Amino acid sequence: MLRGVASLAGILGRADESIELLRRAVALDPLSSTYRRFLGLRFAIYGRLDEAEAALRASLDLNPKAGLVHCFLAITRLLKDNATEALELAEREVLPDFRLLGTAMALHSLGRAAESDAALTNIIDDHGAAAGYQVAEACAWRGEVDRAFEWLENAYAARDPGLGHSATDPLLKPLHAGARWLPFVQKMGLG
Repeated sequence: MLRGVASLAGILGRADESIELLRRAVALDPLSSTYRRFLGLRFAIYGRLDEAEAALRASLDLNPKAGLVHCFLAITRLLKDNATEALELAEREVLPDFRLLGTAMALHSLGRAAESDAALTNIIDDHGAAAGYQVAEACAWRGEVDRAFEWLENAYAARDPGLGHSATDPLLKPLHAGARWLPFVQKMGLG
Protein backbone atom coordinates (compact mmCIF):
# COMPACT_ATOMS: atom_id res chain seq x y z
CA MET A 1 0.00 0.00 0.00
CA LEU A 2 2.69 2.51 1.00
CA ARG A 3 4.72 1.67 -2.10
CA GLY A 4 1.78 2.53 -4.36
CA VAL A 5 1.06 5.78 -2.56
CA ALA A 6 4.77 6.65 -2.64
CA SER A 7 4.89 5.94 -6.36
CA LEU A 8 1.87 8.16 -6.95
CA ALA A 9 3.41 10.96 -4.88
CA GLY A 10 6.56 10.66 -6.98
CA ILE A 11 4.63 10.72 -10.23
CA LEU A 12 2.87 13.88 -9.03
CA GLY A 13 6.23 15.51 -8.34
CA ARG A 14 6.05 15.34 -4.55
CA ALA A 15 9.59 14.05 -4.04
CA ASP A 16 9.90 14.51 -0.27
CA GLU A 17 6.56 12.84 0.38
CA SER A 18 7.46 9.93 -1.90
CA ILE A 19 10.77 9.34 -0.15
CA GLU A 20 9.25 9.69 3.32
CA LEU A 21 6.55 7.13 2.50
CA LEU A 22 9.14 4.68 1.21
CA ARG A 23 11.29 5.22 4.30
CA ARG A 24 8.25 4.38 6.42
CA ALA A 25 7.65 1.26 4.33
CA VAL A 26 11.26 0.18 4.93
CA ALA A 27 10.90 0.87 8.66
CA LEU A 28 7.71 -1.23 8.79
CA ASP A 29 9.24 -4.07 6.77
CA PRO A 30 13.03 -3.85 7.06
CA LEU A 31 13.50 -7.21 5.36
CA SER A 32 11.76 -6.13 2.15
CA SER A 33 14.25 -5.82 -0.66
CA THR A 34 11.43 -4.44 -2.82
CA TYR A 35 10.85 -1.39 -0.62
CA ARG A 36 14.57 -0.67 -0.54
CA ARG A 37 14.74 -1.05 -4.33
CA PHE A 38 11.94 1.46 -4.82
CA LEU A 39 13.53 3.83 -2.31
CA GLY A 40 16.79 3.56 -4.24
CA LEU A 41 15.01 4.28 -7.51
CA ARG A 42 13.32 7.36 -6.04
CA PHE A 43 16.64 8.64 -4.68
CA ALA A 44 18.19 8.15 -8.13
CA ILE A 45 15.33 9.97 -9.84
CA TYR A 46 15.83 12.95 -7.55
CA GLY A 47 19.59 13.02 -8.05
CA ARG A 48 20.44 11.74 -4.57
CA LEU A 49 22.83 9.21 -6.03
CA ASP A 50 24.79 8.21 -2.91
CA GLU A 51 21.56 7.50 -1.05
CA ALA A 52 20.26 5.64 -4.10
CA GLU A 53 23.29 3.42 -4.15
CA ALA A 54 23.05 2.68 -0.42
CA ALA A 55 19.38 1.70 -0.67
CA LEU A 56 19.98 -0.44 -3.76
CA ARG A 57 22.95 -2.21 -2.18
CA ALA A 58 20.82 -2.90 0.90
CA SER A 59 18.18 -4.37 -1.41
CA LEU A 60 20.80 -6.68 -2.92
CA ASP A 61 22.03 -7.69 0.53
CA LEU A 62 18.49 -8.88 1.29
CA ASN A 63 17.94 -10.53 -2.09
CA PRO A 64 21.03 -10.94 -4.31
CA LYS A 65 18.88 -12.22 -7.18
CA ALA A 66 16.34 -9.39 -7.11
CA GLY A 67 15.34 -8.03 -10.47
CA LEU A 68 15.88 -4.41 -11.48
CA VAL A 69 18.44 -3.68 -8.76
CA HIS A 70 21.57 -4.18 -10.83
CA CYS A 71 20.07 -2.12 -13.64
CA PHE A 72 19.15 0.70 -11.25
CA LEU A 73 22.66 0.56 -9.77
CA ALA A 74 24.08 0.72 -13.30
CA ILE A 75 21.96 3.79 -14.03
CA THR A 76 23.17 5.38 -10.80
CA ARG A 77 26.75 4.78 -11.95
CA LEU A 78 25.98 6.27 -15.37
CA LEU A 79 24.54 9.35 -13.70
CA LYS A 80 27.81 9.55 -11.75
CA ASP A 81 29.80 9.32 -15.03
CA ASN A 82 31.21 5.88 -14.32
CA ALA A 83 30.31 3.87 -17.41
CA THR A 84 32.80 1.07 -16.75
CA GLU A 85 31.19 0.14 -13.43
CA ALA A 86 27.76 0.71 -14.96
CA LEU A 87 28.48 -1.89 -17.62
CA GLU A 88 29.66 -4.43 -15.04
CA LEU A 89 26.49 -3.90 -13.00
CA ALA A 90 24.17 -3.96 -16.02
CA GLU A 91 25.60 -7.28 -17.15
CA ARG A 92 24.60 -8.77 -13.77
CA GLU A 93 20.92 -7.76 -14.08
CA VAL A 94 18.64 -10.80 -13.98
CA LEU A 95 15.81 -9.33 -16.08
CA PRO A 96 16.82 -9.54 -19.76
CA ASP A 97 15.15 -6.34 -20.97
CA PHE A 98 16.64 -4.28 -18.14
CA ARG A 99 20.04 -5.96 -18.60
CA LEU A 100 19.95 -4.87 -22.24
CA LEU A 101 18.81 -1.36 -21.27
CA GLY A 102 21.71 -0.82 -18.88
CA THR A 103 24.14 -2.45 -21.27
CA ALA A 104 23.06 -0.34 -24.25
CA MET A 105 23.43 2.88 -22.27
CA ALA A 106 26.75 1.95 -20.66
CA LEU A 107 28.26 0.80 -23.97
CA HIS A 108 27.16 4.07 -25.57
CA SER A 109 28.82 6.03 -22.75
CA LEU A 110 31.99 4.01 -23.30
CA GLY A 111 32.00 4.93 -26.99
CA ARG A 112 31.29 1.37 -28.10
CA ALA A 113 28.59 2.37 -30.60
CA ALA A 114 28.24 -0.90 -32.52
CA GLU A 115 27.81 -2.93 -29.33
CA SER A 116 25.35 -0.37 -27.95
CA ASP A 117 23.39 -0.58 -31.21
CA ALA A 118 23.31 -4.37 -30.94
CA ALA A 119 22.02 -4.26 -27.35
CA LEU A 120 19.34 -1.74 -28.30
CA THR A 121 18.32 -3.85 -31.30
CA ASN A 122 18.00 -6.85 -28.98
CA ILE A 123 15.70 -4.92 -26.64
CA ILE A 124 13.52 -3.91 -29.58
CA ASP A 125 13.47 -7.35 -31.19
CA ASP A 126 12.96 -9.37 -28.01
CA HIS A 127 11.02 -7.00 -25.75
CA GLY A 128 9.92 -3.99 -27.83
CA ALA A 129 6.19 -4.56 -27.42
CA ALA A 130 6.45 -4.54 -23.63
CA ALA A 131 9.51 -2.35 -23.13
CA GLY A 132 8.78 0.71 -25.24
CA TYR A 133 9.50 3.02 -22.34
CA GLN A 134 12.91 1.44 -21.76
CA VAL A 135 13.72 1.74 -25.46
CA ALA A 136 12.82 5.45 -25.23
CA GLU A 137 15.11 5.84 -22.21
CA ALA A 138 18.01 4.22 -24.05
CA CYS A 139 17.43 6.36 -27.15
CA ALA A 140 17.28 9.53 -25.06
CA TRP A 141 20.49 8.58 -23.26
CA ARG A 142 22.14 8.02 -26.63
CA GLY A 143 20.98 11.47 -27.83
CA GLU A 144 18.51 10.06 -30.38
CA VAL A 145 15.73 12.53 -29.65
CA ASP A 146 13.41 11.74 -32.58
CA ARG A 147 13.70 8.02 -31.99
CA ALA A 148 13.12 8.48 -28.24
CA PHE A 149 9.88 10.34 -28.94
CA GLU A 150 8.78 7.63 -31.36
CA TRP A 151 9.23 5.06 -28.62
CA LEU A 152 7.51 7.24 -26.04
CA GLU A 153 4.53 7.40 -28.39
CA ASN A 154 4.68 3.59 -28.79
CA ALA A 155 4.77 3.27 -25.00
CA TYR A 156 1.84 5.65 -24.72
CA ALA A 157 -0.21 3.62 -27.21
CA ALA A 158 0.64 0.44 -25.28
CA ARG A 159 -0.24 2.09 -21.94
CA ASP A 160 3.24 1.33 -20.63
CA PRO A 161 3.26 1.91 -16.85
CA GLY A 162 6.77 3.36 -17.01
CA LEU A 163 5.35 6.52 -18.55
CA GLY A 164 4.14 7.66 -15.16
CA HIS A 165 7.76 8.33 -14.26
CA SER A 166 8.64 10.22 -17.43
CA ALA A 167 8.27 13.72 -15.99
CA THR A 168 10.96 13.02 -13.39
CA ASP A 169 13.06 10.39 -15.19
CA PRO A 170 16.66 11.68 -15.37
CA LEU A 171 17.32 9.48 -18.42
CA LEU A 172 14.82 11.54 -20.41
CA LYS A 173 16.44 14.91 -19.60
CA PRO A 174 17.89 15.19 -23.13
CA LEU A 175 14.30 15.51 -24.34
CA HIS A 176 13.28 18.36 -22.03
CA ALA A 177 14.68 21.21 -24.13
CA GLY A 178 12.70 20.34 -27.26
CA ALA A 179 9.30 21.69 -28.22
CA ARG A 180 7.74 18.22 -28.08
CA TRP A 181 8.46 17.55 -24.41
CA LEU A 182 5.87 19.70 -22.68
CA PRO A 183 2.99 18.66 -24.97
CA PHE A 184 3.91 15.01 -24.43
CA VAL A 185 3.98 15.35 -20.64
CA GLN A 186 0.73 17.33 -20.70
CA LYS A 187 -0.92 14.64 -22.82
CA MET A 188 -0.28 12.24 -19.97
CA GLY A 189 -1.60 14.72 -17.40
CA LEU A 190 1.82 15.18 -15.80
CA GLY A 191 2.65 18.72 -16.90
